[in-house]
Amino acid sequence: MQVFDYHLNPKLRKDINFKSFYFKPEIKEEEKLGSLCIVGELTNFLSKDKKLLDQLAEKIRQTFYSNLNIIPKKALNRALDSANQYLNSITEKDHQTWLGNLHLTVINVKDDAINFSKSGNMRLLLLRNSEYIDIAENLEFQNNEPEGEKYFTNIATGQIVPEDKIIIITQHLNGFFETYLSNHLLGLENFSHKNLDKLIKQKKEEMEESCGVLFIILIKTKHFKKHLLKYLFPTFKIKLKKEIILVIAFLLILLFSYLMFR
Repeated sequence: MQVFDYHLNPKLRKDINFKSFYFKPEIKEEEKLGSLCIVGELTNFLSKDKKLLDQLAEKIRQTFYSNLNIIPKKALNRALDSANQYLNSITEKDHQTWLGNLHLTVINVKDDAINFSKSGNMRLLLLRNSEYIDIAENLEFQNNEPEGEKYFTNIATGQIVPEDKIIIITQHLNGFFETYLSNHLLGLENFSHKNLDKLIKQKKEEMEESCGVLFIILIKTKHFKKHLLKYLFPTFKIKLKKEIILVIAFLLILLFSYLMFR
């Protein structure tokens, strides 16, 4: 997969802090869990919350890759539980300014599957075959307020195909994206950093009053090659076995005929 990460007008508003993170497996054993992408935004931002997004992302990363004997969805579930525990712990220490102001999307990509969770106001779109799909539309945690002691409550799972684009947009950039970028992305034949940079620069004036993160994950074909071989190779082996059996059977018939009529 390929990631396109844009932080647009980060100094426009002092009361908003946004960050994004892209974690890849660091050792071979971690590859079975895939990659992890996190986009976060803090509104009504105060200086004492400066490290919150970094600390939360690191907590999620560490827990996600801590157990290599489970499937990616379960690893993400454990990671989000640890994030809930972390947020509860700082709340108990009278650090409550993040309540109602934290917006976070976490996505795990492994081969042809994605697992994701979203809390707060953030758009999560899938661009496939020139059509946008709001893949977070039916999630049950659209409200800013946490439910009980759990900020993250659900995980959604979906299938992806080569050339899919998963798009995360923070709330104060959504209007700009819908008005000035969404249609242009549909007509972008070569999805590359060069072309995206050019498109965004062309909309610099229209972007003056908007700020936030535009995070795009492009699913590449190479991620599916090994996955497909798992299905192709056994089929080949089965055909090979049938051919060998037929040859052996034919030889046995010839041998039996020879012994009978010699």
